[in-house]
Amino acid sequence: VKGRGRLDLDSYTDLKAHFTLEPGSQDHPDPLKPGMRQSELFGEQAVSLEGLRRWSDTKGEGWHVQRRLPGGKTESRWMSAITWGSWRLAFLLARLQRDIWVQAPLTA
Repeated sequence: VKGRGRLDLDSYTDLKAHFTLEPGSQDHPDPLKPGMRQSELFGEQAVSLEGLRRWSDTKGEGWHVQRRLPGGKTESRWMSAITWGSWRLAFLLARLQRDIWVQAPLTA
């Protein structure tokens, strides 16, 4: 973790090789939430998507994580499924970034 609670993404590049066989978005349990496993979608192990959303536009696709800063501004990170090589890894990194921000919020 770097300053301001930002995930040091360079520390995770070696994980890309472990996700090379992940399916495309249409082959995930919920194609509208690619990268999430079935157990994360429903039931006791369901993962909150607060602060997270899937994004897809002309610049790319992946998971976007956002937090509100003191004073009303926002900070966000974009975890690209293309850059990271899989929807699963992009989701995990976005969720980790969100969790770090939740556990150590900035104060005014």
